[in-house]
Amino acid sequence: MRSALIIEDDSTSSKVLSLILERNGYRVLSAANSDEASGFCSDIKIDLIVADIILRSALSGTDVACQLRQFCPEIPILFVSGTPLEGWSDRDLSNVEQLLPGQVGFLMKPFTAADLVSAINNLMEGGNSVTGISGEVESARKLRQFRAESSPYESRAAEERLRCARRTYP
Repeated sequence: MRSALIIEDDSTSSKVLSLILERNGYRVLSAANSDEASGFCSDIKIDLIVADIILRSALSGTDVACQLRQFCPEIPILFVSGTPLEGWSDRDLSNVEQLLPGQVGFLMKPFTAADLVSAINNLMEGGNSVTGISGEVESARKLRQFRAESSPYESRAAEERLRCARRTYP
């Protein structure tokens, strides 16, 4: 049986993620912070990490994932967040780039159980996360730079084009 480590500080979200993963054949471990996550990863073979980005701690989900990669260098990581990539901190974007070329994915909240299972299956089957998330990180950096350099009207128009593109090409 495969095992998954969920790093999520919201207990309701953690329970929902756990239920979905358990129904899909995973043994689930949950951690709300880096200390709990590190303890699991150093003691137990983990096959998958599902991590929220924004945690109620000094470390973000990407920080914890970088720490865990020291114990489990090949482990696939799926980040989940209600914050789009362009809203992530520079440190989080850099952490994701550091985790590549390993298997790394991103799923925007809210999502369905089917979306989560599909993202996990793609990641576990070696889906092309390097070009996928790497391209998304690059796009997020460009959008942030454009916002900083443009008028409010130009920025809103660019955001609308991005939203339309995401609906057209998921």
